[in-house]
Amino acid sequence: MAIIKSIKFWLAEIVLLVVVLPILAIILSIFNIIFNIAGDIYGLIATLMATILVGCATGGIRGRFIDERERFIPGFLPALLLIFYSLTVWLIMIIVADGDFESRVFYHGIQWFGLYSALIKSALMTEFYEISSSRVIIAPVIPFVGFLSYTIMRFITIRQNNKLENVTGWRSIVLLIAAMTIAISGLLAWQSYDRRERRVVNDPAREITESFEPGAYDPFTPDNKLTALNASPGLLLENDWPRLNGATAVYPVYASAAQALYHNLDVDSVWKYVRCDRTPGAWEKLIHGEADIIFVAEPSAEQKASARAQGVDLHFYPIAREAFVFVTHKDNPLTQLSEKQIRDIYSGRVNNWLEVGGNDARIYPYQRPKGSGSQTIMLAAVMGEDKLRKPLETESVHDMIGLLRNVANYQNSANALGYTFRYYATQLHHSPDLRLLAVNGIEPTIENIRNGKYPYTIDVYMVSAGKPSRQSQKFIDWFLSEQGQRLIADVGYVPLAR
Repeated sequence: MAIIKSIKFWLAEIVLLVVVLPILAIILSIFNIIFNIAGDIYGLIATLMATILVGCATGGIRGRFIDERERFIPGFLPALLLIFYSLTVWLIMIIVADGDFESRVFYHGIQWFGLYSALIKSALMTEFYEISSSRVIIAPVIPFVGFLSYTIMRFITIRQNNKLENVTGWRSIVLLIAAMTIAISGLLAWQSYDRRERRVVNDPAREITESFEPGAYDPFTPDNKLTALNASPGLLLENDWPRLNGATAVYPVYASAAQALYHNLDVDSVWKYVRCDRTPGAWEKLIHGEADIIFVAEPSAEQKASARAQGVDLHFYPIAREAFVFVTHKDNPLTQLSEKQIRDIYSGRVNNWLEVGGNDARIYPYQRPKGSGSQTIMLAAVMGEDKLRKPLETESVHDMIGLLRNVANYQNSANALGYTFRYYATQLHHSPDLRLLAVNGIEPTIENIRNGKYPYTIDVYMVSAGKPSRQSQKFIDWFLSEQGQRLIADVGYVPLAR
């Protein structure tokens, strides 16, 4: 009988805490809409105050209706479990996000708070019906303060009415709650510090990106920048043109070939067959049958896994050699790095140029976005088993979802270090202020790339999904011919043979 009574008591507590309290707080939070403060800091503060007010009122009323004396632990067990639940979920989200305050884990984690998720959204939802990314990390504080204020006020009310007995253990509970709160606060403080350290200001005058205006290289457009063949083409394709796609850096190569070899097409029709969706997009199009040949470097582990999952057998055809280079400003006195020094810098073990023979200054090691061709090569060919440090980032304000952080593009300053493909640095974005560093004392010259002496020499591939069609095979064979290799050299890449 006592067990049934306890279960009924706990169920009533749970209903009050997870149903009644958030519904009343949502009703009270109507002022967020009336005063149009939802989505900003005032909306969050107003919701917190409403939740605390409802929690205190509900806890106080509940405490007055306790007729019998109760022991601390059994009587407060549901509330205490919910307090620890909210803190535990919050702590797990912070650990999983690992410093990414805009991580989707926070958006998904909100759903774990039941009706409180609606209360959270009412506080953080912007006028564009998006949750503010800059404050979603602190969203779990709303259910936490609701549970806590209810518990405190209920405790005070019952104790004032002398209906609480055997309160031993409450200090341990308070200490545990305080310890978890301190752990969350400390972790957030450390991650905030780390984010500030990794934040850089974007300076367009110094910025060097791995992008360019592809329209200037579109086939058959007037005054484009494509490279012409040095003689009449040895192959003409008049129908069933292979659909081409690829990395941004290789677009000038295959677009030049298409302009020379694809007949009966013009500027209005060629886009169906010659596209540049960058490395991630090109792999996706090939794997899903929307491209016949793509021009890329080595695929990432995720791209290989995606092909396997779709049952796609990838066929690789190397057509050129390229160098993966490390760059800095010409005013940096350092002219070379070893492979180990590069790994030490990008793993976070080395942070000052003085440690690798340079000036006494902080190193700013720039990275590239996940899935890009250069980031894939950095992970596979350079880092090996070492884990990349967190990237430098820039911040921008988005009207719909607030503050956004993105991987920072290389900013060419004396203390900067970046990586890219040689073609970007010497052809597409050549700058007299940019220095290509030697690796292990070997410079990324054409000869060192051709003979493979430069440590980070890579192949550029044509890739097909399965056996190429007859027309695609002709196109592949032409690129491997003397004329195709000559075009590769004329564009600025290193051909497979002299």
